[in-house]
Amino acid sequence: MQTFDFTKLDDALAAVASGEIIRAVLTFDIQGNT
Repeated sequence: MQTFDFTKLDDALAAVASGEIIRAVLTFDIQGNT
């Protein structure tokens, strides 16, 4: 069995979390400007 690379999982989760934060900030900015 191949060992799973948890650092890659952490990187992926961090990237997803960053994307969610950026999306939330952009959405908030759009709502604030209108």
